[in-house]
Amino acid sequence: MVSKTIADILNLQEKLLLSLDSNHYDIRASVLEDLLENLSKLIVKSCKTKTYRDFNTYFSLPDSNDADECEFTTFGEEEYKYAHKFLEESSLLKTLLYNKLKSSKNRGNSVELEQNVSLKLMKVNDDEFKNRILKASERVSVAMDIGGTFIKIMFKFKLESREYYEYIRDVYTGYLDCLSFIQQFKHETKVATPRNYRNESLPQMLEFMVSIFQSIDVDDGVLTFKYVPLSDLDLVVSTIKEKNLHTHGKSINLTGGGAYKYFEMLTREFKNVKKASEVICIIEGINFVQNMRNAVIQYDLDYRIPHIITMDPVYPYIISSSGSGMFMVKVSSPSEYKHLNGSAISGGTAFGLVNYVLPLNKPREFIKHLKRGTNKLDSFTEYPMDSFRTLNKTEPYGLSTSLGKLDVDFDEGCNTEDDGVTAEDLNKSIIDMISYNTGVIAYMAAKAYGVKRLISSGNYICGHTMDSIAAGFAYHSDVYDDRSIQLCFPFHGAYIPTIGCFIKEY
Repeated sequence: MVSKTIADILNLQEKLLLSLDSNHYDIRASVLEDLLENLSKLIVKSCKTKTYRDFNTYFSLPDSNDADECEFTTFGEEEYKYAHKFLEESSLLKTLLYNKLKSSKNRGNSVELEQNVSLKLMKVNDDEFKNRILKASERVSVAMDIGGTFIKIMFKFKLESREYYEYIRDVYTGYLDCLSFIQQFKHETKVATPRNYRNESLPQMLEFMVSIFQSIDVDDGVLTFKYVPLSDLDLVVSTIKEKNLHTHGKSINLTGGGAYKYFEMLTREFKNVKKASEVICIIEGINFVQNMRNAVIQYDLDYRIPHIITMDPVYPYIISSSGSGMFMVKVSSPSEYKHLNGSAISGGTAFGLVNYVLPLNKPREFIKHLKRGTNKLDSFTEYPMDSFRTLNKTEPYGLSTSLGKLDVDFDEGCNTEDDGVTAEDLNKSIIDMISYNTGVIAYMAAKAYGVKRLISSGNYICGHTMDSIAAGFAYHSDVYDDRSIQLCFPFHGAYIPTIGCFIKEY
């Protein structure tokens, strides 16, 4: 039962927290592994539903492994109650652990208790923007950001059960809070987790939960999100037709470079297709997110720990968008912006190089290999300056040379076997190289243009790349001894242009 799994998770979290005040170091690794295993089981059980199966029929080929109806998990009041308890307890334990660690690093100084708010509270809190999204849903069927690697789609999805929708939001929020708890705990105790419990369907299930969590309520369903490889554009077209997503009198809105490249093709397939500049749509999307409560992740650069905030509008700020490539825009007001610099080295580069090394079977599959890799091929800077404030100096903080320890014989090629270097090590070094560099460029741009907020978004952003970007950002804020610049990641990061494209009035 789902409720039994949640109860086990809460019990394991309590054990870990109590172990910090005891000498029972030997129990930590096994408890941590049990916690990770139970979290995975909870996700799998939560997604054995008709809603999950139906969601996977959108913009995807049929999966022969989809659950039959006889395998569906049933949910009732007990499951909904336990899910909400999981949300509350995970958020509380994460906050308690964070404050315990912070107090230990500031012995002798009074430390104010900080409440790290839960993502569950994320919702539109401005009536003007509520009305905008509702009116947009009346005139727009589908919005698509067609990039160089992926298509990011915003569309209406009808829910079978409002209670299950709230259940998924509770469970996914608790899951994120629990992972944050684990990250902090592992950093403090240096505990390794060699056991690897992994269900092959877990990444797809988490993508479903992310989409439901990010979704926006409208009258007869939710506006939700999905991304597919650019090579599946024909599948996107056929899904829109088969699911009757494009209704009479509404438009299909496009943005991104592909909006111009594929505009004529899409106008042959559908009526009332519109396109808009990606930069304009990004700014529109950021303005929308700034009016959502607790929809932004801000990094505590001292500890490299993400916190959830409500982002009040502050001008000027810089948007760093990392997709296939990376570009930056300085926004001085809701209607005034200026292109800055950028780089051709970003997510497309990472995906291409890693695909060559591993190779990959699915888009973004490189993420699951990251935990198996190490930074043994990289070189790192020592920290000679006492003024460096960052306490969490775990890699890739201080990255000085990527792949610098890769032994190359120009007659025989790369020699990695003697040192036990794996493809996963190469994968991690490549991802850290590009992500860390993105953080460095972002900090230097923010410093040069005198802004106090850097907003990083794009489809390249995920949990690991966020931390690597924050490492580069934190290191250079140490070098310049300046922590006045906020580093923020909107929770809708990859879909910011899509949201802007959806709500923009043409």
